[in-house]
Amino acid sequence: MSDFAEKHLKKKSWLSRGLFGFSLLYQAITAIKRAKASPKKIGGVKIVGVGNIVCGGSGKTPFDVSLARFFLSKGMKVAISVRGYKSQLESGVSLISDRQRIFSIAKKAGDEPQLLAEKLPGVPVVVGKNRLLAVRCLQQKFPDLDVIILEDSFQNFAVAHDFDFVLFKAKVGLGNGWCLPAGYLREGKRALAAADCVVVDGENLQVETLAKKCGKQLLQGEIAAVGFFDADGKKVSLQKLTSGKCYAVSAIADPLAFEKSLEKAGVVLAEKFAFSDHCDFSDLPLEKLSSADFLLVTDKDLVKLRENAAVRERLVSLRIDYKVDFEAVRGLL
Repeated sequence: MSDFAEKHLKKKSWLSRGLFGFSLLYQAITAIKRAKASPKKIGGVKIVGVGNIVCGGSGKTPFDVSLARFFLSKGMKVAISVRGYKSQLESGVSLISDRQRIFSIAKKAGDEPQLLAEKLPGVPVVVGKNRLLAVRCLQQKFPDLDVIILEDSFQNFAVAHDFDFVLFKAKVGLGNGWCLPAGYLREGKRALAAADCVVVDGENLQVETLAKKCGKQLLQGEIAAVGFFDADGKKVSLQKLTSGKCYAVSAIADPLAFEKSLEKAGVVLAEKFAFSDHCDFSDLPLEKLSSADFLLVTDKDLVKLRENAAVRERLVSLRIDYKVDFEAVRGLL
């Protein structure tokens, strides 16, 4: 997301005003869908949803990892359900990891599910857009589960949630406060009434005011860099990176935030290459990348790029953590 895009999202421009009628229609349709939903109540396990009401990335994947680790620290048995957007496994229900290993089928699941499976060894991960079937699959195979985390599920009404986190990026917040296509919202602001806890990765008065108005818990987290790692998971020093030419390569919702994180960590970027979110890097410009000593990527993109022998040895990922005080969340346990 460029600086221009960020500023545009926060403005009520002539274009967004022209689309406002469509925005009201979209908002009405999503509100009716939520109101008419009759999600299936699941017994014997706590269902925790993680999602958002805005478009684009809001840090859900690193948040999921931190949340799962919190439950594990409490001695609870956890599993994760992920849609696997645009992956080969999205239309069915596929277990890509269990408590002992990650299955080879994980490579077909998409970057986010595979990354979650790798970050959370011992935590079963199931992929598929049918969340009810996914939950039933997990319960059948792991009947002792205490918690199932439903990733990116705030707009999915197949399964009743016992607790819902809704995430926001502090730098964009609610954008101009309007729904698609005139604004940045997936649903109207009133949808936040269905949440239990609002999480923002910094300070944003717009989000804080809405959370207070809706009577929701507000939690301020922090997305922080942990360090640099190569394709084999070995740590790479900043000194080594500064000795060569570094290019940023990303295919995420907010490449600008990634590039700024690299620069904040002390990396000098000679070139920046941003591709569409979830792309498979099939059109990677290898000739343009050949002059780089290091290709700086996100953990999510590393999952896909490390299979490419032409770039593997030069890949370095910036590992991040979503730091959240889950102990302060009422009703989570």
